[in-house]
Amino acid sequence: MDSQYVSRTLAVCLSQGLAELLEQRPPDPIEFLALWILKYKQNQELLEQKSAHERQLEEEQRRLHAETLHQKLLQDEETRIREVTEIMAVRACSMFFIITQCSVVFHQLTEAADESKLSPPDQGEDEVCASALLSLLVSV
Repeated sequence: MDSQYVSRTLAVCLSQGLAELLEQRPPDPIEFLALWILKYKQNQELLEQKSAHERQLEEEQRRLHAETLHQKLLQDEETRIREVTEIMAVRACSMFFIITQCSVVFHQLTEAADESKLSPPDQGEDEVCASALLSLLVSV
């Protein structure tokens, strides 16, 4: 059980440190190994900090990408709304023009009817007026 603990917690560190010790063969191997283990621990902590920083950076990049996509969607929606608004404005102007033209035709027909009250309107005249009004509406 104790050997599993040592194996799990120190095996990599000690095996690398001992390999370095054998390669270097320093005059004071205990001090060398102690300093090497401290340096190993510092390096491990730096690696953990670097890894945490990289994860944080990746998360921030994901958030930035999502925000960029969201802004693009909002811009696209704004463009569609602007286009629809312009189309509606054109249609409103067209409708106003049609109503104005109908009003003019109505007044002309009313005046013509007032002038011809003495004689009943001919069936052909009604069809001509309706046809003229229809062609006016279609042309707009």
